[in-house]
Amino acid sequence: MSRSGFSLIEVMVAVTVLAVGILLLAGGSVYVTRDLVGSRLTTVAMGLAQSRLDDLRMWAAARNPACSATQFSSSPGPLVQQGIAITWEVPTAGSIRTIRVMARYREPGGRTTVDTLVGVIQC
Repeated sequence: MSRSGFSLIEVMVAVTVLAVGILLLAGGSVYVTRDLVGSRLTTVAMGLAQSRLDDLRMWAAARNPACSATQFSSSPGPLVQQGIAITWEVPTAGSIRTIRVMARYREPGGRTTVDTLVGVIQC
């Protein structure tokens, strides 16, 4: 007499393997979501830094002689936009000035990141 079907042990093993697989997929999605949020923050931070560098370029060219506008100077402190602190360093002398714009923000998970954008402005 032959019996068809699965034994209770086989069903329990299959359910356990399926549960472990689902848990691994769910755990992986947490990391993917965290990385996507971090990527979004980096994109926003670099956009803000690029905007500040563009402003500095505009201020450098706004007056004659070039680079003499009062706004064409280092930041007095952080400018916070959308939870991102933007600071910039402008050398006070030279015909070619290397400008650094730093964006500091806290990533999900608590780690602080600083991205730096460097640009060259001819005075």
